[in-house]
Amino acid sequence: MATNQQLSLSTNNNQILVDGTYLVCPREYTSLYTIMTFDNETQMYIPCIWGLVTDETTPTVLTFLNYAKRLVERILKNFKWNPSVINLDLAKPSINANKITFPFSKVHGCGFHFLQAIKRKLMKSKIENQEKVLKKIKSFMTLSTEEIKKRLEEWINKLNLKTNEIENLNMEIENLEKKK
Repeated sequence: MATNQQLSLSTNNNQILVDGTYLVCPREYTSLYTIMTFDNETQMYIPCIWGLVTDETTPTVLTFLNYAKRLVERILKNFKWNPSVINLDLAKPSINANKITFPFSKVHGCGFHFLQAIKRKLMKSKIENQEKVLKKIKSFMTLSTEEIKKRLEEWINKLNLKTNEIENLNMEIENLEKKK
């Protein structure tokens, strides 16, 4: 679903956010899948295209994305929709489907989902300064993975984390990268 104005808005920015929401859809569907774009005027992500999916396998997500892409290109004649950056959760089917639909786009993990994964791992760990760690991670969620690693190393030393705690954090970051 989308209005012509929303379809047009989805192309105004070269960056989109793709996400599935589970708790707001009828029982026969798995999730409400939404494509959002960053609106420079309001400084917010605006939902542009959404649809209900029955599962979140690569073929299903691919069908949704291809439909959305065809819809945008049909309404906005002579336009080829290829966002330069796609932010999404760390689910492999979603990553694969987006890479197939938008082969020239850079796919990045969503900062919100990355932070959730780090927070879950921190909760299980014995790290004493969890709130400081989370606050610091939140401060650089818009950075690339490489820049995040670089900054993590800088402030991990300042927090005086033990070697095994640092290794655990680095392993988690590497695991998240592999899921991309």
